[in-house]
Amino acid sequence: MANSVALSLLTVSLLLCVAPLLPSTAQEPSIAPRPAFAFGWLGDRSAFRAGDTAVIVIMSFDLPDANVSAVRRSGSFTLTVRGKTGNSTYVADVSARLEGAPPSWNITFVPLRAGDFVAVLEEERFAVGVSTLYYTVAARDVHPSASLASWMYFSGYVVAGSKAFVSVTPRDAFGNDVPRGADGMPGDGYFRVSGSYLNGTAVEFLDFQYNGWTGDGRLSLEFVPTLAGDFLVQVYGDNNMTLRDSPLLLTVKPGPIDIAKSTADWKHGTNVLQIFSKLEIFINQKDSYGNLVPEIHPFDAAVVEKASNLSVPVGDLRIEAVAEGIQLLSFNVGEPGEFVLTIFDLQLKQKLSNIAYIYNVFVGYSDGSNSFANGSGITQSVAGSVSSFMVFLEDQYRDPSPVETAMLQVQILSRNGTSVVNPIISPRHYTWMDRILQIMDLLMVAGNSTLQASHFNVSYTPEIAGEYDIWVLCGNIVLNNGNPYAMTVSPGAVSTSIPSDPLFEPRVKRSVRNEVTVRLRDLFMNPVVSLEPKLRLQLTSANIPTLVNTSSFAAEEFVDNKDGSYTTHYVAKYLGSYSLCTQLNNTQLPPCPFEVHVLGDDYFSEVQNDNISVWEDESVSFDVLSNDYIAAGQPEGVYLSSVCLLRNKSHLLLVLSLEVLEGTLVMTLPAGIVATAELKADGNNHWQSLQAYVAIAHHFVLRGTGIRFHGNVSDCNNAMQRLFYQGASHETRLFITVNDLGNYGCYPDCSEMMSTPLSTAKTVRLVKTKPMNSRRAILVGSAIAIEILAMLCLGGVLLYFLVKCMSQLKGKQRDRVNNEVRKAEQTPSRQMAVEFSGYLQKQTEAAFNTSSSYRDI
Repeated sequence: MANSVALSLLTVSLLLCVAPLLPSTAQEPSIAPRPAFAFGWLGDRSAFRAGDTAVIVIMSFDLPDANVSAVRRSGSFTLTVRGKTGNSTYVADVSARLEGAPPSWNITFVPLRAGDFVAVLEEERFAVGVSTLYYTVAARDVHPSASLASWMYFSGYVVAGSKAFVSVTPRDAFGNDVPRGADGMPGDGYFRVSGSYLNGTAVEFLDFQYNGWTGDGRLSLEFVPTLAGDFLVQVYGDNNMTLRDSPLLLTVKPGPIDIAKSTADWKHGTNVLQIFSKLEIFINQKDSYGNLVPEIHPFDAAVVEKASNLSVPVGDLRIEAVAEGIQLLSFNVGEPGEFVLTIFDLQLKQKLSNIAYIYNVFVGYSDGSNSFANGSGITQSVAGSVSSFMVFLEDQYRDPSPVETAMLQVQILSRNGTSVVNPIISPRHYTWMDRILQIMDLLMVAGNSTLQASHFNVSYTPEIAGEYDIWVLCGNIVLNNGNPYAMTVSPGAVSTSIPSDPLFEPRVKRSVRNEVTVRLRDLFMNPVVSLEPKLRLQLTSANIPTLVNTSSFAAEEFVDNKDGSYTTHYVAKYLGSYSLCTQLNNTQLPPCPFEVHVLGDDYFSEVQNDNISVWEDESVSFDVLSNDYIAAGQPEGVYLSSVCLLRNKSHLLLVLSLEVLEGTLVMTLPAGIVATAELKADGNNHWQSLQAYVAIAHHFVLRGTGIRFHGNVSDCNNAMQRLFYQGASHETRLFITVNDLGNYGCYPDCSEMMSTPLSTAKTVRLVKTKPMNSRRAILVGSAIAIEILAMLCLGGVLLYFLVKCMSQLKGKQRDRVNNEVRKAEQTPSRQMAVEFSGYLQKQTEAAFNTSSSYRDI
């Protein structure tokens, strides 16, 4: 037994000695090999179009099945393009997909920018190194809203009748330039232009043409404007999608004057003139397209009597400019009869409009100041009703001035130029003989009467409500001192046969305030206002499935919108159909009834705004319908399920403009922005690009009254630090304007795109002061120090005398108190001694004076 125990101990000792010499396999766990990864394009596809989904396959090595879950949880694969990791302006939707078995692992992203790129891939958790893959991205099809529109050869100025050229930089939806020869390029008919005045009134352009590609890689469009003025040119693509930077401002100048196209118009529209009055006719200088030409052109005139064909001398002919492109020709007429006026260009031997102008001179003596019109119809009227007034013609002596009826003219014109009222003019007689003559005159054809009168009745029936001017003329003599009478036409009674055109939603929610708008018009379609107290919205019937005891419908009072329309609101509390009518003074207006259907909430779509945040130089994609409820299926008109926000940067390209009223601005700019720099020289109010420059150390110096350039925020800040002002004046104003070129920049934190382009302007008051050198600064400082010391000394002296004065005042006050005390202590004998001493002194002085006088004798 003892031997066996000893043998066992010996065996254990041998194992302990041998163990360090043998490899440890049973006691220590095995170390798993580090996994390795390789990357490659799915299907070897490395060429994409912007917006495609690119797939990179992840190939794993040395990855046992037992470690797949751990790698899936902790693996961190990244994609970097041009130094930007993850989502950026180059790629979006970067995602590592590690679901399923390792052979199905991949990385997906959406390329945004066109060009050649290198994708840098790495796995950060296991530090397996960096891999690179090359890929190319081509632009997608042209997208109008991203394409740029601009003028090609000029800055928005053209002469009427000449071609205007629009340049289009084609871009896809991601902002990439579409190169020449790309697939899917639009052809003729894809782009178009339209024009309008600045107030929105449409204008037509002629000869639109698509010219295709230009040498600098843009598309060319052309058209011919024929009307002069300032216009907005909208550039469209793919039917009605507006291009970026559209509309473009276009200024069209008139062409050269065309005598044959120029016209003349009689002042006040009449060629019937009273003798000894002034003939006045406007000359409209026009180009070949009918535009007024502002330059003053020399004209001459000749007059011929029509009956005898003899020339009539015109001694006081006068031609003067009264407006741009309009001259007034005038002279006095002194003979009655019918005459022919010819206006011509003496040098070109060409008549105005190639026609002659006939005028008649009659004998009459009406005075425009003394003659007048009177009656209710001269100031107001009602649409559809007959109104009238009287006209009294008097000469300069206030005597009646009779003329033929045809010589009296009445023009009733609306001030907005949309309506003209034709009056009826008849002479007014007062004796029985005059009455007979009036009846005979009325039986004769209008305009052929030779009877004369000085009093006339004018009647008219207006149809269009509004403000009017009534011109009353005897020949060319304007009554009321040459001014029109102001007259107002009011609308008539509301026509119950004309539909009220209710504007409402046929399907509404329950217990929601809903709007109804109706229109009230008279028989001539004039809007009628101020009738809201007489209107109400009536419920005629209701088809409600559930019987209720309470009221199911409530309507508010109408509100007058002051344009003939009235608005009210109602609330329907229960689901069902409601029949409504509009009532005016208990009269139902058509259409009656009109029906609305109250439906449940699930019938109506609910659309919410999408607030998306994106960091600078990054991109984001989102589902525009993710937070919306769309009733009855997908919404119409939504074609993309996600939208990418690009170029949402705080360093967008800006335009910085600096101008001074007088003097010169001096600025140093980097040579990289010389192509965008513009100057305004002294005496020139137009921006001019640089023709030549000298760059020193990659910078150049600009001098002018105005400086403008394109750059980012850093460029603008650096330029302001290098801005100097030179000028004789000690004070001026600096005007600063900054805008972001319509890029809809972000502000203040780049969390949202702005709804309008950014622009700001400031005015800075510049005051020029002379700098102080070091020597002068020392002298000024010394003078200030000396002045301070002098003030301290003066203060000390003043304090000394103040204390001394106070001490003396205090001593005097003490002496006065002591004296008063001593006087109170004096005895009567003492006072008598004092008085006696004074008496002896006076007697001695008297004796001395007497002896002196004796000596003098």
